Amino acid sequence: MLHGVEISIAQYAGWCKGVAKTEPLDVIYATSNGQRRTLGYVGRFDNATTLLIRHLKPELREPVRLEVERLRMEQGGCSITKKVACPPDPALIKAYVKGDLHKSPKTTIVMPDGTPAGDDDDDTTEDDFDE
Repeated sequence: MLHGVEISIAQYAGWCKGVAKTEPLDVIYATSNGQRRTLGYVGRFDNATTLLIRHLKPELREPVRLEVERLRMEQGGCSITKKVACPPDPALIKAYVKGDLHKSPKTTIVMPDGTPAGDDDDDTTEDDFDE
């Protein structure tokens, strides 16, 4: 149990063209107050990365990863990496869309004198291409 939320994993299963099918993937579920939500996915192979589909604060990502790793080891599964892929904070996305957040401007690199400016590695000229 993590902050009143129970983390569980189950193999990804579903129907494809009327046939039951399982995938080599575990689904991570979070259960709180009787409501079960999909939190992310992790592959069923060694050193798989945990992929979260919901934004979690950085201080909650590591406990979730550790709980998933513990559950995988209990089931005789594979280990997972210390990497956690997570979508960006929705507040940052809204700020960027509104224009409150900008990309940093590109910088200009000043070359010292005597250094060719550009890609002059090849000795071809425009006249070489005319026929």
